[in-house]
Amino acid sequence: MQVPNFKHLHLQQAPVQVQVCQISESAFEIRNMRFDILLVNILAKIIIQMCGEGLGDVARPGGLALFAGLIDTQEAEVREALERSGLDVIERTQEKDWVGLVCRKK
Repeated sequence: MQVPNFKHLHLQQAPVQVQVCQISESAFEIRNMRFDILLVNILAKIIIQMCGEGLGDVARPGGLALFAGLIDTQEAEVREALERSGLDVIERTQEKDWVGLVCRKK
């Protein structure tokens, strides 16, 4: 799989605090938290559902969200949900029929 080139993102070195969170079926455990980076590797239908429940709100303005494990036939629907939730797709990678998207919070 092609590795995204993040040099243009102007990331600064800073202490990193990692928070591993579980997403429940009914609500985010992280709803009132804000993160610089989100890593999401889950089914497209769940991403779309999570977008409707405020997934974009847990990213800080200017923060990044990386989505992996998408099948190319589901990409358009996922992109629409991401953009409705305030996440702009800024980079895309693909290996065979698997797609990865990098988004920035508006």
